Amino acid sequence: MWTIILIISILVWALSRGCTEGYKWATDERCENNRFVCGRFETNPHAFLDYHSWRYVEAITYIVGLLVASKFELSLWLFLTIFGTYLFSIYAIYERVLNKIVYDKYWYPQKGDFYIFGFNIKNSSARERFFIVLGLVLALIGILKGL
Repeated sequence: MWTIILIISILVWALSRGCTEGYKWATDERCENNRFVCGRFETNPHAFLDYHSWRYVEAITYIVGLLVASKFELSLWLFLTIFGTYLFSIYAIYERVLNKIVYDKYWYPQKGDFYIFGFNIKNSSARERFFIVLGLVLALIGILKGL
């Protein structure tokens, strides 16, 4: 049961993080015309939550995830479960929600390159799909072996 709560907290964290970052990067028009997030409900009554509500969801799920993770003794299977869920949630949830808010498309094919620690990594939908599948496989291996 604790594993399920941990996985759900990671997935909801990624959703809320995608909403808050997408809102920060979106144009004024996209901020007012999406179903995920708004500044105030007066400007977009169709949004699921406003920006600050998503920030609270982000904080709460982060704290819940930490508290639940502290109940476990670290093992390879737990690591695979957490790391796989994180990879899956970043590429399948966070990136999709952010793209939908900013570009009104879940898959945005013209993203720029990814720069991290001085490295330039070419960005592509194929790379994102690879990490979705890899994350899902790692999480499933961790869950099934950890039972």
